[in-house]
Amino acid sequence: MQADHQASGTANAPGFDLARLIAPTPEEDFFRDHWEQRPLLVQRHDRGFYADLLTLDNFDSLLDRSGPDHAGLRVVAGGRMDPVAPEATLADVYDNFRHGATLLARHVSSSWEPLGLLSRSLGRTVSAEVWANCYLTPGGRAQGFSPHCDNHDVFVAQIHGTKRWRLYGVRHELPLEGRMFKESRVGAARFEKEFTLEAGDLLYLPRGVIHAAVTEEEASLHCTIGVKPVLWSHVIEEAVRGLFDEDVAFRRALPTGFAERPESAQEMTATIERLVATLAERLSPQEMAQRARSLVPTSQRGRLHGLAAPQQAAAPDA
Repeated sequence: MQADHQASGTANAPGFDLARLIAPTPEEDFFRDHWEQRPLLVQRHDRGFYADLLTLDNFDSLLDRSGPDHAGLRVVAGGRMDPVAPEATLADVYDNFRHGATLLARHVSSSWEPLGLLSRSLGRTVSAEVWANCYLTPGGRAQGFSPHCDNHDVFVAQIHGTKRWRLYGVRHELPLEGRMFKESRVGAARFEKEFTLEAGDLLYLPRGVIHAAVTEEEASLHCTIGVKPVLWSHVIEEAVRGLFDEDVAFRRALPTGFAERPESAQEMTATIERLVATLAERLSPQEMAQRARSLVPTSQRGRLHGLAAPQQAAAPDA
């Protein structure tokens, strides 16, 4: 991890975007030195930095907005993440917290406008799916999850209290779904870096970085901004699947009994060569690049402007 960035003073911008989230780190430096590469730690010594984004008092509102069936709430304890029973009251939910569990409000971008604005702005900046989760963890060295990595990038905004973080390096660089790491044996993973996030601080973790965090004396509230970018594998896979749907040759079965007949290997090799050549001939890089935009959720794309006037001008008189 590169040298930590220090800052003081609360930004005056009306809303949060990437520039304000990572300040004072310039966006150019962030994308060059950290994005998909290495963690970024920003220690600001400004406990009120996120006051416009979320406060501890706001967390009650997030719970209230989870709906009558608490669909957006989870209780995290002992490495498990369990849903909240629909009939539970908020008093029941907080009882889990008093017994050492972390309360997780999931995907709150749609119910809390400051986080929604940040998610949409960040999504447009990086052309990716973005969402926000909020975690309230009791004090006294409580821990929600054992060392693990995520298959999406994460910005961690420490809203209230402190949390002691440990980073354990990378086992598999930029993992795809299904290549997640989770350490189930206590003390088995060896950490490489340890630090404390205080209120107002930020941590960026590229997907694949193994991490874990525990509270200190007081309760901790932090917000994670998850970023799931469109990968080259997504673009190519989407195009290949489209060709599979168009051309029946890709949907035919391998020769009957091929697993028991070694002599079928030559026939199979010839067929595979032919199908791979078909892929090269019929997949258009230009079309794939144009279709990549469709893989970004609509809410995360830039808005189109100035289309109504030309359409109106071209319309015939009534």
